[in-house]
Amino acid sequence: MSLYPQDIHPALWRGSQLCSPPGSPLGSSLGASLGSPLGSRADTAVSTGYAVLDAALPGGGWPTGTLIELLNGPSGIGEIRLLQPVLAGACQAQPVVMLHPPYLPNIACWAGWNLPVQQLLCINSVRPRDTWWAAEQILKSGSCAALLCWMDPIRAPELRRLHLAAQSGRTLFFMFRPLAVRDQPSPAPLRLALTPATTQANRAPHSPHSPHSPHSPHSSHSSQSSQSSHSSHSPQSPNSSLSSNAPVVEHGLNVSIFKRRGPACAQSLHIALPDNGLPLTTPYAPLDRLAPAQPQPRHVAPTLAH
Repeated sequence: MSLYPQDIHPALWRGSQLCSPPGSPLGSSLGASLGSPLGSRADTAVSTGYAVLDAALPGGGWPTGTLIELLNGPSGIGEIRLLQPVLAGACQAQPVVMLHPPYLPNIACWAGWNLPVQQLLCINSVRPRDTWWAAEQILKSGSCAALLCWMDPIRAPELRRLHLAAQSGRTLFFMFRPLAVRDQPSPAPLRLALTPATTQANRAPHSPHSPHSPHSPHSSHSSQSSQSSHSSHSPQSPNSSLSSNAPVVEHGLNVSIFKRRGPACAQSLHIALPDNGLPLTTPYAPLDRLAPAQPQPRHVAPTLAH
């Protein structure tokens, strides 16, 4: 009989498997004491693209084949940009599914991330039971690299079914839920709370065509807000915010890992998010479209009325 619980079932783990990345001194010493390298499940984890977050997660990255809960307040705070590095590598071979998202994905932004838009599938459902049923079928099929699911409310038995379905494959399974369910029990072995954070920094002078954009990759209205910002802030303005001495607001996320395998994570992590990929300026001149004229009632000549 095997002495290692992970050989019996992938959901089993030892309390000594601390949240240390493979190769660290603590991980090597614990692995030697167990007779096998620590984090034998490291091949089932994918790097998040952020070193500070990798160091805090068991296995050194996002675990595959398991339920990962991302709790956030309002949508569009940067939760999709947090997953940008892992999605860039995941969707090269298999599609990425967005199940019942709150907004339509911004295709221009996904293309700016150099992600193949033909690998993005967006599915909307009418009833909540259709959402978790579709999620279960996607996880069991194993035909997708990642599943991003928005589901609220959802009952505990349905969460357990989705967690078991995720364990049957190696799909990256992210479920977005509101912050209000933080104190509710969940079978997810990894739960993170996301809150927006902004910092100010001085940006070096750059070309007006450099790819910096404050738009959200998650909103379908970002292209409209981009046109309005271009018309009101011209790059040739002497008071342009692109000055080298002007403070620039850099958006990020405060990530709180309140449930993970191993010891609790007492400190909140600050993640500086990358740019969205949409250019700040456009080679096309903005065009103000006038509203069409309202139709006016017409009078028919009396000779024609009879």
